[in-house]
Amino acid sequence: MHYANEMRPVENVPNLSSTISVDSNQLKLALQIVKGMTGTSDLKSYSNPEQERLLAAIQSKIAGQNIVLKPTQESEVVVDLLEALRESVRMNKGKNKVAAPKESKRGTPNEKLG
Repeated sequence: MHYANEMRPVENVPNLSSTISVDSNQLKLALQIVKGMTGTSDLKSYSNPEQERLLAAIQSKIAGQNIVLKPTQESEVVVDLLEALRESVRMNKGKNKVAAPKESKRGTPNEKLG
């Protein structure tokens, strides 16, 4: 995720080719995925606490004050991604199953009628 002040217009991106050919099926799929994940949000409503802390330290230094930085708290939690994936699969097992194709009532060509 990027904060609003980290975004720039496409016109300002160097070496961006405007002549890219995309398969129409891939484009449809990509648009469907993006549409499914799209929601309303305002990037300006999010703040970057690390950037704010750094700017406050810079302003303090400019004002001639001594900068006393508090050590940041490191997270001690280590997540095993593979185990989290397994747990997610276990929790969702049986949900959203695709129905098996139904057998035809017509029978097989070798079956005798009657």
